[in-house]
Amino acid sequence: MSAGVTQNRVVILGDVGGQLGTFRRCLAGIGIDPDAPVVPADMTLIQVGDVTRRVDPADALDSVGCARLSDRLLRENPGRYVQLLGNHDVALLSGAAHPDAWRLDAEAAAIVTAWWDERLCALATVVSDANGRDVLVTHAGLTFDYWDALGRPDSPHTVAATLNAEIGRPDGAGESERPGRLVTGEVRLDACTSWAELTLELLPRWLDADSVPFGQIHGHAGPYRWDQGEWWPEVSDAIRAVTVLDYDVQRSRTTVGVLPDGSAAVFESVDWMLGDTPRDDAWPLLSLAAPAR
Repeated sequence: MSAGVTQNRVVILGDVGGQLGTFRRCLAGIGIDPDAPVVPADMTLIQVGDVTRRVDPADALDSVGCARLSDRLLRENPGRYVQLLGNHDVALLSGAAHPDAWRLDAEAAAIVTAWWDERLCALATVVSDANGRDVLVTHAGLTFDYWDALGRPDSPHTVAATLNAEIGRPDGAGESERPGRLVTGEVRLDACTSWAELTLELLPRWLDADSVPFGQIHGHAGPYRWDQGEWWPEVSDAIRAVTVLDYDVQRSRTTVGVLPDGSAAVFESVDWMLGDTPRDDAWPLLSLAAPAR
């Protein structure tokens, strides 16, 4: 699995969460026929994880249909479709950190497990922003303490290569070992990039850092609840003060500090938090035009 993206056009698709109608409509909107999903030669499509979603009742959404569609995209578009794993996807893998309550349909579990075993999926990738800076893309974001545990690499390519080396290992490797507050109920500052909780595990420590090595793009959650029109209760005043909300596209940009070159270090959330009710009106997309290399 490549650690970086070099194509001319990059489209980042936020959390699908079993919303097959939204998944299909997003593909059609960027010129991909969901019934014959061919990604254009000059495009890389990245899905940030949580292509599936655990809900009760389990048939409220179509996680199996989403997994099938993603499987076709992966197998028929090698190098042009990147499937990251989110916490709902990782929960389909075996491992003590994943309680039975997270289990979904056996077919969805089999599809995601095959991605893991065949090393078709990824935990991270890298894209370039409009200024040519490399940006790390994961599901939930790389926490300061996990970055510290990795040896404080200054390149997102190093991070992505290290994380992706875990793909295919038994029991989900670090993704099982660092589940964080969403599983244990206790804040874990070095929670992994599939499970890290935004408001308590990801953003605060980066805000306190003297310098940030690179920007990040993630799904999983944003500081603002678009479906409710309000901030999450645990979002601090400090986070609100440095977060810009784009209501037109329902994305948030949080400036967590300063990059080594003196420019702003931005963490951007592409998760619309689609929820448990089927809907077809959301576009959790971010389009980037990669600079010439």
